[in-house]
Amino acid sequence: PDGKIVTVLNLGYSNENLMMCVYRYLPDGMPDFSFGQDGVARLFCGTNSSGHDVLIQSDGKIVLVGESEYCINGICGAKQFIMMRLDTNGALDTSFGVNGHLTTDVVYGTTGTYAIPNRVTLLPDGKFIVGGKGPSGRPSIVRLTANGMPDLSYGQNGVYVLSHVPRTQFVDMQVNDNGETYALYMRDTYDALQGGFDPENHSDFGIFKVSNTGILDLTFGTNGLAERDLEVSEDPMSLLLTSTNKLIVAGFNISTHKWFEAGQNSGYGKLNRGFAASFLING
Repeated sequence: PDGKIVTVLNLGYSNENLMMCVYRYLPDGMPDFSFGQDGVARLFCGTNSSGHDVLIQSDGKIVLVGESEYCINGICGAKQFIMMRLDTNGALDTSFGVNGHLTTDVVYGTTGTYAIPNRVTLLPDGKFIVGGKGPSGRPSIVRLTANGMPDLSYGQNGVYVLSHVPRTQFVDMQVNDNGETYALYMRDTYDALQGGFDPENHSDFGIFKVSNTGILDLTFGTNGLAERDLEVSEDPMSLLLTSTNKLIVAGFNISTHKWFEAGQNSGYGKLNRGFAASFLING
C-alpha cells in the first residue's frame, strides 16, 4: 500500500538448508533497511523451504504460502504445507497461526500429509482463501480466519477438497467479491491398469467453483465443473477473473505426441503452442 516491493526467494548454502527469504524494497528499488536484516527476513521453518505466493495486507503485514520438509503425522522428509505472516519489520507475527506459522496438521489434521499451498487471497473481511494440493494430492480450497486458523463455518472444518474427480491437479484460482472461488485444474488420463495415458487425450483442463460456504456450486458448468478438451494435451498455467465477469484461462497445448522428431519439437521436444480460453461466469 505504500509503494514498497516485496519478493520471496529461496536461498541457502546447501539443498538441505534452503530458507524462505523475504526481501522488501523501497519504491525506488533500493533495499528497505528497516525490514528484517538489511532488508531481508530469513525464515527457516524446515528443510528445503520454497515460497509459492505472497500478499501484503492493508496494514503492511506480509502473508506467504509455500512448502517445507518437516516431520508431521509420523512422516519426515516430505514437502508439506507452510503459511506465515510477518510484521511490518520482518519479524514473524506470533498472533498468526501457531507462533506465526501454519502447518499441515493444523489445517488438515491427519488427512493432509503432503498438502502444498500454491495461492493465497485476502478477503474483504480479513479472512484468507488458500488454494493448492490437499489430501491425496487433490485440489483443495481452504478458508482461514484473520488470525490464521481454519474457519470452521466453511466446508468441512474449513476445507473443501475436489475428491470425486480423479487425476486432478490444482493450478490457479480467483476469488470474487462474494468470497466464491473459481479454481483451475488439470486432469490427466493415466490408467494404472493400462500402464500409461490415453494416446488420443493425454490431459484436459477445467474450472470448478466453490461457494462462500465451502461447497461445490452445482449451478456452475455441469455439476460444478466446466471442462475443456482442445487438443491431445492441455497444460493450463493461469486463471483470470475479468471485470466483466468472464474467466480467462491461459496455457499451452500439444496437438500430437511426436517426441524429438526432426523439425517437430520445441521446449521439451513437444510440438506445443499457447492457448487462451474464455468461460462465462456460469461455466
